[in-house]
Amino acid sequence: MEEQYHELGPSGGHTLKWAPALTTQRLPRPAFLLNEKAQIAIKSSRFTIGSGAECDFICNDPYMSANHFTIYQKGSRYFLKDLGSTNGTRVDGRLVKELELSEKCLIEAGRSRLTFFQEANATNSQHFKLWHGILGESQPMKKLYSEIEKAATSRLPVLIHGETGSGKELVAKALYELAYPKEDGPFLVRNCATFTDNLLSSELFGHKKGAFTGASENHQGAFMAASGGMLFLDEIGELPLTMQPALLRAVEYGEITPLGASMPLKVNVRLITASHRELSQMVAKNLFREDLFYRLSAFPIEVPPLRERGRDILLLADYFLHKFGAAQKHFTKAAQDLLLQHNWPGNIRELANCIQLTICQNRANILDAADICLTKTAPKEEPKPREEAQKGEEKVPLKEEEDNITFINTNSSATITREYFLETLVHCRGNMSLAAKKLNISRSTIYRLKKEYEITADNRRV
Repeated sequence: MEEQYHELGPSGGHTLKWAPALTTQRLPRPAFLLNEKAQIAIKSSRFTIGSGAECDFICNDPYMSANHFTIYQKGSRYFLKDLGSTNGTRVDGRLVKELELSEKCLIEAGRSRLTFFQEANATNSQHFKLWHGILGESQPMKKLYSEIEKAATSRLPVLIHGETGSGKELVAKALYELAYPKEDGPFLVRNCATFTDNLLSSELFGHKKGAFTGASENHQGAFMAASGGMLFLDEIGELPLTMQPALLRAVEYGEITPLGASMPLKVNVRLITASHRELSQMVAKNLFREDLFYRLSAFPIEVPPLRERGRDILLLADYFLHKFGAAQKHFTKAAQDLLLQHNWPGNIRELANCIQLTICQNRANILDAADICLTKTAPKEEPKPREEAQKGEEKVPLKEEEDNITFINTNSSATITREYFLETLVHCRGNMSLAAKKLNISRSTIYRLKKEYEITADNRRV
């Protein structure tokens, strides 16, 4: 009986075909290979890839050997072994002979690119371990979790400080879940920046009918509505000075006086506040009451910015791929490096928007550095700690007196020819950061131009 081959679509410009496996032993935990168009199950204990007809996975790539490499399993772990191929096998950019495969690693053989997946990821069911709705495994996040747990066991007012988009409201929700595990108390959120002065006073403390024009009925306010539970006031730094004495009394004595009322009312509320501003600096400028600041910050919690969370950036990026319905997509090593090196001034909110836009603008399953849609207004200078951390990784830049070419001063990549771009890369010895600085363009534009001009290490002679 003649063997049937089924077209799987192109990968790197070459046609891939599926051939029946020569071995019949089934793996207890199937894994997958993914190219631009297809997902291929690894169905044998020793799975061979190459251009030869006897391979389990046939790639019509003239730059691949007949038997290029094999993937085999030991227990629950998968390994790759190069079978003496002519052009070698690369995993995540490194030339290898044999090594253990990691999740979503990129395998390059000839001119074909394949991605290795465990079954969970390939079937769009990756499990992300959320801690009370928060995702993160870095040391700064573990420290944050510990602080939240400590705060949940007390009745002290908590002040959450963090940059815009860093997840302050998620921290407040986690604190509520720990403090009220049976959800026997309400959890209310109010943003102080979204109301005018008069409306904010009414929103927080309530008002009586006829207290002001338009007050056609009584309104209890957030403090009364959250009685017996938790009230989270976001952007507390926007609270007007005229309202701060009323909030101080609510915190110190548990009393509020609605607008138009003559007698105070008792409230029993756990108050949590948050701000992206440095309230201590506002106190020094007489923009915030000192006594209120000390009462609100009885238990301070600092939320780390995304740029300080290391590989949490990649974890969150994968999470957003799944959340936005693109679990089949993955990032190359260059794309991952670009995500790690970006400053993320908008933190998690910026990352979510970046991934969502990247998905919309790219149909391919493999997302390279040139495909990442970074915020154009992001600051170019990175914080000092990251600069110090990267010193040991970057190549030593050339001295200014060694410059023998004149660099342009423009923000447009349209004026950069291939010859000039290649000359700059050679001059900078492959240092992408230095090349971006010389050309006055972003690192993401560097990667886009490399892809557009089809420039490889051989072209750069570095």
